[in-house]
Amino acid sequence: MVQTLNAQHNLTGTFSPAKNYKWVLVYHQKPNGQLNFVAEGGISNGKTEISLPKEAPKGTYRVVYGLPEDKNYFEILYSGEENISFSFSPQGLTFIQSEENKIISGYFSEIYTLENKLINFYRSRSTDVSQLDAIIRSLKEVQATYEKKSDGLMAKHFIKANHPYIPTTNENAVTYIINSKDHYFDHLDSNNKVLQGSNFLNDKLFNYVFTSLPPKRLSAVEVEKVMQENVTVLMKHLSNGDESFKLYFLYALWKKASDNKMNSLADIIYNEHLKSVAVSQDKTSLIKVIDKYNTLRVGATAPDIVGEENSKNLSDLSESDYYLLVFWNSQCPHCLEQLPILHEKLTTLSQLKVLAIGLESDLESWKKESAQFNGFSHSVSMGELISKVSITYEIKQTPTYYILDAEKKILAKPLTTEEVFEFFKIK
Repeated sequence: MVQTLNAQHNLTGTFSPAKNYKWVLVYHQKPNGQLNFVAEGGISNGKTEISLPKEAPKGTYRVVYGLPEDKNYFEILYSGEENISFSFSPQGLTFIQSEENKIISGYFSEIYTLENKLINFYRSRSTDVSQLDAIIRSLKEVQATYEKKSDGLMAKHFIKANHPYIPTTNENAVTYIINSKDHYFDHLDSNNKVLQGSNFLNDKLFNYVFTSLPPKRLSAVEVEKVMQENVTVLMKHLSNGDESFKLYFLYALWKKASDNKMNSLADIIYNEHLKSVAVSQDKTSLIKVIDKYNTLRVGATAPDIVGEENSKNLSDLSESDYYLLVFWNSQCPHCLEQLPILHEKLTTLSQLKVLAIGLESDLESWKKESAQFNGFSHSVSMGELISKVSITYEIKQTPTYYILDAEKKILAKPLTTEEVFEFFKIK
């Protein structure tokens, strides 16, 4: 029987080990990064069966099976024309029913195996031309076979876009790396809406920025410089693309650079590309979020702390190699437990000055408790987590720590006292 679009279809899965999985959420992924909830279901004895709504659109779907949701998921293709059955375990995902997903998973398995063979051939510095010819021939055959096999399917968008650079001659490793970069976008249509609704496109674009490097030794600064150049090339590739996708992608790219502490690269992405797109899309709130992040990131100069009640300001402190900012509250049990430990272990460090900033609602309580910590410089800001200082430093809980250098630049943002002690090599 021929199944038609808008018929209701089922998503059936087996999860192993069964005890580790209790529920499933299914989302439709849109090109701007938005996730639209579609369905949910329980997992009983490792098995689930979910009826997808008749109106569920075709596209890429995210199947979430645990928390946090952005880490515990896999993607599937849904054409609106077939049921999907799979088995999943930490070792991988296997499709039992679904032409779309069986073809695309088979393709990626075969093409990646051959690409790894080619890379290993170059790494081994082999001179066996016949072996290289065989790998090249297999790459061409697999690519052509799957493009033909996927005619009329959503999978073809991904198979064509993933077409790897395949040498036409017996070129050496250096030439292969250079040509792979030069031909990276030959088959990749970044304006393709099907691709934009999947992590596939983001991963391809990320890989160009972060892994398309020259075949020679580079310093960390040189690596970041090449990545900046890669961003310039990439943005030419995206120049005529959809602005909402560009905003979504550039924010993800900026975040990845920021998470990797590549501040120069992150600044290029933000100042030269992301900011203007955010303005054009009327997303000024995103600009505020990034600007705030940049004022408190590692490497930034810490904002001054102006205390109340004649307390010490950050700008008043000098002649120390390091500063530790401790944001605390005199009625916070965890703070009252941790500050005596900090006081005991840190006041012996001559190169360190501690500024304890009380985020308070009761000034007398602060005066009483802060008096116990001689050797600390003290500051107070009334209003607890909505005080001026709390807002400036985005304090969400107490205690919170910042470590600064002699110039008041942020070196680290420890999450615990243990991380503070580890930074200063204190046991």
